[in-house]
Amino acid sequence: MNVPLALCEYVCNNNNFQAFSVYLELQICTPGIVGLKQVNRLITRLPGLSSQPSRRKALKELINIGWIGFDDNRRIIHIRSMRRICQKNGLSTSKVLRLNKADLLHSKYFIFAALLNAKLLQQQYAIRHQSGRAPVAIKSDATQPGSYPGLGKFGLGLLFKCSPTKALRIKNKCSELGYIRVNKKSKKIMSMPQADYNMSLYLKDIYPEKRFLLRFRKNHKSGMIDVFEQLKDEIVPLMKIKKRGKGRYNGICLIKN
Repeated sequence: MNVPLALCEYVCNNNNFQAFSVYLELQICTPGIVGLKQVNRLITRLPGLSSQPSRRKALKELINIGWIGFDDNRRIIHIRSMRRICQKNGLSTSKVLRLNKADLLHSKYFIFAALLNAKLLQQQYAIRHQSGRAPVAIKSDATQPGSYPGLGKFGLGLLFKCSPTKALRIKNKCSELGYIRVNKKSKKIMSMPQADYNMSLYLKDIYPEKRFLLRFRKNHKSGMIDVFEQLKDEIVPLMKIKKRGKGRYNGICLIKN
């Protein structure tokens, strides 16, 4: 099933994660019209929906936002199409991601990964086209010519609408699920006879605008200690975002609130 990128952004912005997981389950596993008892049996397996109150809350939310309809007399639920939902909320359906049945058990991370992959694709596009001119496409987490796609914890927090610490946990989970690949990056800045673990404090005094995270490695050939500055991780997008119609997708299309 194809899920519009703009709908993933909408769910993240409005914190509809639980309701969206139920909606996706109903979209994939039902013909569009289904009895309430069958719905309860279907969604019990989803994370956080093992109790009756939690299931009732999620279904009520879907009814209130108009993603499903409920016939109280016949006790039947009607699942509305994604295209109809997007049209109602003014969301684009031109950019989509493929969601498989296996993704249903962690749909929340699918949404986060969709946003992250879109941002990374935007960065890759900017890096390819910024040779010989100043980068302007990515103002919040600028990349320089010859650099690589990635976001620090504060950039991830802004993207996911959460704290930087939680954003790092989300990134690690997305990597674990195979939505992204994370490559650790570092840069050698000097060599010295022995490790000085207070060096980061000295460097911060000289360069207050930078945050130095240092690693020390023994160079067995020279006998010296090499000092590496730990850089932000390179994050490689592994999800495909399709653009309906002609042209390729080059980045995230933010929703206007």
